[in-house]
Amino acid sequence: VQVEGYVFELGFAIERAIAVLVVSCPCALGLAIPTVVTIALNMAVTRGILIKNSAGLEKCNHITAVVFDKTGTLLGNLQSVKQTQITAMRFMEETLWAIIGALEKDLMHPIAELLYKEAIKRCDKFLLSGGGVSVQKSTHKVSGTGVSSEVFVSVEGKGKQTSKAYLGNYDFMIQNKIFEVEEYESRIQELNDQGNAVILLAIDDEIQMLIIIDTSSDLRPEAKAVIQHLKLKLKKQCYILSGDHIDTVNQAGKLLDISMDLSLIHISEPTRQAEISYAVFCLKKK
Repeated sequence: VQVEGYVFELGFAIERAIAVLVVSCPCALGLAIPTVVTIALNMAVTRGILIKNSAGLEKCNHITAVVFDKTGTLLGNLQSVKQTQITAMRFMEETLWAIIGALEKDLMHPIAELLYKEAIKRCDKFLLSGGGVSVQKSTHKVSGTGVSSEVFVSVEGKGKQTSKAYLGNYDFMIQNKIFEVEEYESRIQELNDQGNAVILLAIDDEIQMLIIIDTSSDLRPEAKAVIQHLKLKLKKQCYILSGDHIDTVNQAGKLLDISMDLSLIHISEPTRQAEISYAVFCLKKK
């Protein structure tokens, strides 16, 4: 740019113009930064990424590790129950499924949703509607590894009977001191080694049913590509956070090319906050 014999570079002129604008109207700069942050947060949401606040967005540049929840994140929607095994003859199978449906109704976890849908298929609607099986809501407890509640079950000729039902993984049964659950440990171990999740149903401290779910075939199709991009292109360490049995988590790690000895975090704490806190502790140690 040439003005009355003087030559100015365009960049120099723009810098001075912006400086004058900011000095005369600082509101422009004050509005620009939050506008950019808002746009960035909205763009992240449209891509399935929820960032709770602007401080989190600013820290993204310093991320060195990514922790993935397994079920519902790396795994897609679970499609079907692979196999069931009745271990006691106290109740008919249809009644057992009605109890499972009553326990899992309205829960948002992918396994809970799968079991509720399976219960609808396998038992009479009358049983699920409260006519045959119902849950005592005041005793309904949900943890990271299972659910328990008192249930009312109609028994022909005996009216309604009250029982305590437990539905969850092996660790959940051990925590609740279910009778002789150790007898199933080797069988569950074998199934976990194959990438299956095993859910147990116990009623009044006695195992009634084993439910086997194949989780290895339900990995999201893009999961491995995302992890490879994070590891190879962005040089981030990837971890799996899960309350499932450690062998089931290890199997998912193999399929996703996540090193078992360095890159897996297995958590069985009942609360999500405890899980994340422990995960951060493990990451700092490594």
